[in-house]
Amino acid sequence: MPPLPKKKHTRARKGNRAAHHAIGLPTLVHCSRCNTRIPPHRVCPECGNYKGRTVKGNWPLADAYAVEEENGSPVLWGGGGGGARARAAGASAG
Repeated sequence: MPPLPKKKHTRARKGNRAAHHAIGLPTLVHCSRCNTRIPPHRVCPECGNYKGRTVKGNWPLADAYAVEEENGSPVLWGGGGGGARARAAGASAG
């Protein structure tokens, strides 16, 4: 015969246990390019930015940010290599 509870658990006891099961607020960060609030480690739905690069796709604000960089080369789709570290080194050197 399987073990059975000796006493009934009250509504208060069930409620106190369930108090920790609430859904929390989602974590959101600001996009470094357009300042939109997005979940971390996701592509921005407005400008397509991810880790300092623009991901291929049809983004609403991609054309607004596809201006030439300071060094004169156009912003390419995820390209150029180096990323943010190379841009930071170039800005400090020049």
